Amino acid sequence: MIRTATVVRLFKTLPHVQARSENHPDYRGKRKKVEDDRVAWSVPWDDYDLACPEFTAKAVLNNGRQLETGAKWADPPNVQELRAELDARLTYENGGKILFGGDGVPLNPRGRTGLRGRGLLGQWGANHAADPIVTRREPLTGTMQVLAIKRKDTGEWALPGGMVKGGESVSSNTVTQMICNFKDVDKQKEFEAAVQTLFRTGVDVYEGYVDDPRNTDNAWMESRVAHFHCLKN
Repeated sequence: MIRTATVVRLFKTLPHVQARSENHPDYRGKRKKVEDDRVAWSVPWDDYDLACPEFTAKAVLNNGRQLETGAKWADPPNVQELRAELDARLTYENGGKILFGGDGVPLNPRGRTGLRGRGLLGQWGANHAADPIVTRREPLTGTMQVLAIKRKDTGEWALPGGMVKGGESVSSNTVTQMICNFKDVDKQKEFEAAVQTLFRTGVDVYEGYVDDPRNTDNAWMESRVAHFHCLKN
């Protein structure tokens, strides 16, 4: 089994590097460089707001829930009108409270990213994901194996989770994501039963900020992570 303390330490000690990177192809050439010693909001940077670019993808703007068309999965662009709603939203950072700048926009809890706006993220402030760590012992060698997927956007390997509403369980999200990969109905039902059994044994290991290349100064990823160990091969 993966030790809970080990997972939490990995999440909390990794630097705020991906959020300042241009590793996501849609962010290349858009960020202002932010040195390590200027990441914290407490460090003075008089001209940062003027020099920092702003980026919110058209896909986000075209799918605002205030529009008559579109999929309506994104917040409206006028963040000031959402203040009461944002104050009540779930975040795992800062004791459960979103911090705001002088212009009323949410501030990334880990500091500057070199990019304002929402980027590819739909919500102002925290955008939630549910990520499972699914492991098993390889039957012949006993080697520990971890289930992973290869992301289409960055080409990186990642846990097989997905976006959720704040607080949604890791298991319900992951069951949906994994079952969708099966086209055969009979195999789908068999696999679903096995996955449902597996996900009754999960252990929560982390809730909090994720250093993600899609993060901006005003929108960021948070995740709820649970570990599920498969005893049957």
